[in-house]
Amino acid sequence: MTDNKKAKSAGKLKLNYIIENDQQPVVIIREDHVERKLNLDRSLKDLSVGIEPIDYEKEITVKKNEIKRDPLKSLLLFPDDDVQFICREQELRTEYSTVPPQAHKDATDLFVQECLKVYTCKYWILENKYAEYGQSFHTFNEYGRTKELKQHIFEQDLSTDNTDNVQESLLIPLKEKGIYREGYLTKSPFHSDGIPSYGSKTYKRRWFTLKQTSLDGSYVLEYRKEEGSAMAKGTLYLDSCTQIRKGFKGRVYGFELYIQDKVYGLAADSLSEMEAWIRDLCKATGIEIEQEKKFVSEYNGKLVHIKQKNLKESLKNSSHPVLQEYAKESDQGNYKSRQECRYNLFSIYSDLCNSYSLPEVKVNKVEPFNELPAIRLKVSCKSLKFKLCQEDLTNCEPFYFTLSLFDAKHNVKLSEDFCCELNHPSLNEFAVSNENSPSGENNDAKAKNFHSPKDCVFTVNSPHSEIYLVVRINKMLQGGIGQCAEPYIKHFDNPKFVQKVYKQFRQNCKRLGVYSMPFGWGARSLFKSNKGDIEELCEVTSIFKQEAAKLTDEELLKSLQNLKGETKSKQTIPGSFVYSLSLLPPNHQNCYSPSLIPLKPFSRSDDVLVSLQVQTFHQENIETISPATEYCANFYVYPLSLNYSLQKSVKARNIACTIQFRDTDDASAKPLKCIYERNGTCKFTHEITCPILYHTPNPTFYEEIKILLPPQLTPMHHVLFIFNHISVEQPKKKEIMTPVGYCWMPILLNNVIRPDESFMPVALNLPSNYLSITDSRQIDVKWADGKGQNLFKVSTKLVSTINTQDADINAFFSHWQHTEGKPSSDVETSRLLKLMYGVNSIVVIKFLPVLLNQLFHVLIHGNNQDVAVNVVSLIIRIVSLTHKENKSSYLKSYVKFIFKTDVTQNKTVHEELSKHLIFFLRLGADPEMIANILQSKKPREQCFSADFHHSLENLVQVFIFQLVSRVKETPEIKEANLHLAAFLKSAFTHMDRGYVFHIINYLKDQFIPADTQMFELKFEFLRSVFEYEHYIPLNLPIDIRMKGDVHESTLNDTFCSSHFLVGILLRELSTALYEPKVVRKYAIRVLRNLLVKHEFDDRYQSEEMQSRIASLYIPYLTMMLEHSIRFHKSLELTEDGLIHISDDKSSPRRISKVSALYSVISSSTSTTDSTGKNPPILPFDEDEAKELMICFLYILKSLKPGYKQPLISVGGYWKRKDEDCRAR
Repeated sequence: MTDNKKAKSAGKLKLNYIIENDQQPVVIIREDHVERKLNLDRSLKDLSVGIEPIDYEKEITVKKNEIKRDPLKSLLLFPDDDVQFICREQELRTEYSTVPPQAHKDATDLFVQECLKVYTCKYWILENKYAEYGQSFHTFNEYGRTKELKQHIFEQDLSTDNTDNVQESLLIPLKEKGIYREGYLTKSPFHSDGIPSYGSKTYKRRWFTLKQTSLDGSYVLEYRKEEGSAMAKGTLYLDSCTQIRKGFKGRVYGFELYIQDKVYGLAADSLSEMEAWIRDLCKATGIEIEQEKKFVSEYNGKLVHIKQKNLKESLKNSSHPVLQEYAKESDQGNYKSRQECRYNLFSIYSDLCNSYSLPEVKVNKVEPFNELPAIRLKVSCKSLKFKLCQEDLTNCEPFYFTLSLFDAKHNVKLSEDFCCELNHPSLNEFAVSNENSPSGENNDAKAKNFHSPKDCVFTVNSPHSEIYLVVRINKMLQGGIGQCAEPYIKHFDNPKFVQKVYKQFRQNCKRLGVYSMPFGWGARSLFKSNKGDIEELCEVTSIFKQEAAKLTDEELLKSLQNLKGETKSKQTIPGSFVYSLSLLPPNHQNCYSPSLIPLKPFSRSDDVLVSLQVQTFHQENIETISPATEYCANFYVYPLSLNYSLQKSVKARNIACTIQFRDTDDASAKPLKCIYERNGTCKFTHEITCPILYHTPNPTFYEEIKILLPPQLTPMHHVLFIFNHISVEQPKKKEIMTPVGYCWMPILLNNVIRPDESFMPVALNLPSNYLSITDSRQIDVKWADGKGQNLFKVSTKLVSTINTQDADINAFFSHWQHTEGKPSSDVETSRLLKLMYGVNSIVVIKFLPVLLNQLFHVLIHGNNQDVAVNVVSLIIRIVSLTHKENKSSYLKSYVKFIFKTDVTQNKTVHEELSKHLIFFLRLGADPEMIANILQSKKPREQCFSADFHHSLENLVQVFIFQLVSRVKETPEIKEANLHLAAFLKSAFTHMDRGYVFHIINYLKDQFIPADTQMFELKFEFLRSVFEYEHYIPLNLPIDIRMKGDVHESTLNDTFCSSHFLVGILLRELSTALYEPKVVRKYAIRVLRNLLVKHEFDDRYQSEEMQSRIASLYIPYLTMMLEHSIRFHKSLELTEDGLIHISDDKSSPRRISKVSALYSVISSSTSTTDSTGKNPPILPFDEDEAKELMICFLYILKSLKPGYKQPLISVGGYWKRKDEDCRAR
């Protein structure tokens, strides 16, 4: 990285962000005095063009009293409980904390201290109560409940034969109080549009009945095909009748009924009958008859405007007292009845989701760190029996075995060993009572149940048919493997050999009972197939005799890869190992963790057997790694081989390797009791002795020694190996055990826990201060081979959540602990930070919260800009790596539950990140920072410093510049675009909302050039911003019914400034309607999805709220009037850019007028292309028309009757456009 240079020509810092891709993706951030396209000295407010949003916080303050009096003030203000803090303890899966009580006190290493903080800290959760409303409408409960409307069947769609049957099923039965008049009348065809078609020859003679119903006392006029017909063919409801008029064209004795928007023409046979019908109808309706007017003989193209009256207005001059009394109640009741049981408009819209729906962002619930899902199998050991047995079918001697998982496909061991014994109590009685004996302590049944489990739990992440459960069997040391196995193989059916083997065991158990030897092994595939199918009851029938030269795991894996061949070629011991296999049930009781800590639920009931969870070795597979959440510090030691064939100092054949763990090199000191028992008991011991190979100077081992490490390791902690010769056949009075060598292995190597394999020399004596011996030529040490060459090979494995074997991480934490950001250490700090770019991804994921906590600590406590830049670059590296490995959910969990910064007076995390970070916006709000803001009770506009605002604006400029310039190169740009929108939504919650408006106002104009891909990116950004949970209050939907201003129905600057987000949406939609089809559909879908969300939002379900929300979109009605001509399916573009309908020849005068009008609209609203001509205006296709009209209908449906003035303004706007058209 180049050195930082100060800008010479500017007083403020100008940043130039670039990304370089070397061996590791590293983001380099540096200063540059060269002026680029970005003007970082000017504020975004000055750089924005077009409308200027209102000062939201000032507007809220000015209209405080008006908002307070508003009955719907919940639509205008953010809720008081929008953000809340929840403090809760970590949910443990163990009965008590896995962190030892003295761990915090003992730990002195910074890395260990930070790990302990993560595992014991409380979760401070910044809870956004209404976050569920900040998503797409797809997440709402109402979505998906598509309503089915009743099918309407009309008379003209039916044949004459079944008309009466349909009417019978559809019409409500009317109970009569009395019939006022009956008789034949001739009816004209009934039409809407207010203009009856009297020229038709389809007049029909029908039997009419005027009567009163028993439901509400209203009057109806029924008609039947003829007198005596059972069912009526139709019914006219006279309570909706507004006018009765005599006469209509072509009929002398005719009269007309005006009911709602229809005109019903009827004619009697004589003048007297007509007068009688009109008189009775007037009495029933309370309407005064209007005299017959001269009918217009020729329709000139103008609509006949009939003034509609409601029931109250029509009864002003009525003499009917009852109707006058209840006229108002009837009108109100009718209106309320029409509003009852109405479906949401979008719930019956079948095309709500179709093929070109906008992509939805999946928002998963953020959970604390937890283990990855895996298959957990419970193995219950039933029996281990050989055919050479006693009469009661018990074995002749005790056997001890281990179970473990091996993956023959990937050539690895998958788990630690589970130790168990199934011996008959009579055999254990002869064992020596000491710490190493399985029966030395806790002989009572209850203690044995809890400390000698027979069940274990294995975890498998990727099941397949080549995962084997391997059982390794040991027995008491007696001689060679072949010698001891011969009776079991050749003489298992001879009773004499049964007694002989049993007698030898009785004779040797007191002297050699604490020593064991390899005996046999067996294996069985765990799964039937790669799908994870298992067998519940299993039996290993092929128990192979163990070979002294093939004890290692590598040899075992070779045998497993050719298991069928091994069955034929290897010598087997007649016997079987029976076990049951099952999936671990939920809430499994009485189970210990691999560190012997009880797991929930745990009860000491005698009815429930105890089980032990077996540690899984994840190897180098990052897919199975998750951040550590529990304390664990286990160290596995695997002695592999000892080469004693070249040494001449001692005679050693039956070599026993004993392992101890010590914290001092004083030869007289006692070892620590921190080694897990290997004899089937859940206890700790101070030493373990490996199984012994008889008469072998170069023994190999397969024993696994598991050590519980202390919280704080020192250079004095080491593993001591003691080699003894065991006299199996000795003369009397001679010692059984003779020391023949010593070897020591420090746990730390260069301040890091030593790697996997080590080769070490063996000494014949154990001098004082042996850990200080670094040269094999020192005279106070007598080496076994006389030269100090490496004779002993050992392997180790670390399973720890407080220690790491990564040297770079240890060096960084150690350096910071000793310097704590001193200026003299800045160069070294930067160097160590750069080295951490190469940290293994598995280590990063495992210690993710620990690393991020420390990096944020360094960021705000460091005093050097280069250090800050390297910290931010490393954070970016970690974030990038996490996303690359599909572990981004861990970042969200860290932010929500762990992230909590230090409190300093001069710096905060968000300010430092805004100065130095290019791809920031993933962390969101700092809980500590938000808590300080809420406690201070400052106004929003004063919560953040001007320097932070300036840094954030610079970051936004650079971010959007990089985003639009790389849109065709990087597929992750879409995700970055959505993260930018998510950050701004979070800023709405915590910052000055007017300031955020200015950022959005700037960003919306940066998506250039305006091609299809850039339009898509812009509308995705806007869609995500508009999905903010408090989108409605941000638009200030103040009641406009008392204003009556024309600007409420037009998209002028005043409207767009006052209702900023809605103004952006409608203006962008208006522009997009002149773009190609793909762009139009994106814009239309953003609006439609937003309206769907409004209708489904359970916070705004009242009619008043829906009406107030719909009033924000009244300018959309005007917009649709402007584009009304485009709903025709066939348009033609003329040479001068005007459009006309090509195939409708019925009304040439009207077509020419609309064409001229649209040319006026186009010239005033649309842009021109490079040639200076208007862009082509194409008709909407069927899908677009549906989407636009459903939005139009939602707004009209939601507006209450009180919103007259804005709708009149829409009509006035259209009238003015019409007048402008005529003037031209």
